[in-house]
Amino acid sequence: YWAAAKEQLEAIDMKAQLTELEKKSTDKRKIYLVELQSVPDGPEGEPVIVRGYYAEPQDGQKHPVIMHFYGYDSQNATSWPPCPGGNDSEYAEFFFSIRGQMLNNRKAANRYPDGKEDFVNIYGDWFAYNFGVKDGYYYRGAFLDCVQAVRFMATRETSDMTQLFAEGSSQGGALSYAVAALSDYPFTAIAPCVAFLGDFPDYFNIVGWPAETAKANKGSMTDEEMYTFLSYFDTKNLATRISASVIACSGLQDGTCPPHTNLAPYNNLPTEDKVIYYYPEMGHEIPSDWNKKIMNFFKERMK
Repeated sequence: YWAAAKEQLEAIDMKAQLTELEKKSTDKRKIYLVELQSVPDGPEGEPVIVRGYYAEPQDGQKHPVIMHFYGYDSQNATSWPPCPGGNDSEYAEFFFSIRGQMLNNRKAANRYPDGKEDFVNIYGDWFAYNFGVKDGYYYRGAFLDCVQAVRFMATRETSDMTQLFAEGSSQGGALSYAVAALSDYPFTAIAPCVAFLGDFPDYFNIVGWPAETAKANKGSMTDEEMYTFLSYFDTKNLATRISASVIACSGLQDGTCPPHTNLAPYNNLPTEDKVIYYYPEMGHEIPSDWNKKIMNFFKERMK
């Protein structure tokens, strides 16, 4: 299934467009809005444009690459997507937004000025989009968007693709698992925090969302058929394809992505170089010490 999906992506010319955000750039690092073409929302159709903020060091050397992925967006979002600054020159970084979310779901007034028009979400509730349609489901396209983003980084002269990292929380954690499983380039390490999309049969027995959304959109599918469909997008199954080192975390009071759903992919990782941190009193949030933990973990594994 995923080999065929990636074959479709291979045929898409990404047609990368870079718009420098000059007020964010410095002589150490330039900051760009990047627009890429990715696969259509199905086997046929027009490519979908996805976006991210790219930070490129300016010293002419190759740098470790860090991919940053975001949690589940709000359909009526007005908050500004985080835009990196130009002072840090140690890494080449891509702060990437999958189709219909974050940068792709913001009016011009609700993002860093880039001279572009409003970017509009056409998917409604992303988890429900084309639910049950294996070759057209939202997360098929979203996972391939992440693969395309890595391919973009490989085109940049300052990217050291032998030192490739990913991090994200909630949905961003799921995307970190997915991209490490599906990428053409092996990841050195990933850091999924309170990850989403894990072990759907167990997940739907524990908490209400996204179970209610799935059941409201499953149509004539039986539960067994629904879980078979979802198995293609389950981090528990994708984890078996990952060779990267992994640092993960789970909040034991998390009612959105409960510990069971974080342990399912973690336990299926083939690598022995993995560690998971438990936060007994934490809900669905990012620990205050998490960024320090993951950056130390990444640096220890850099060549």
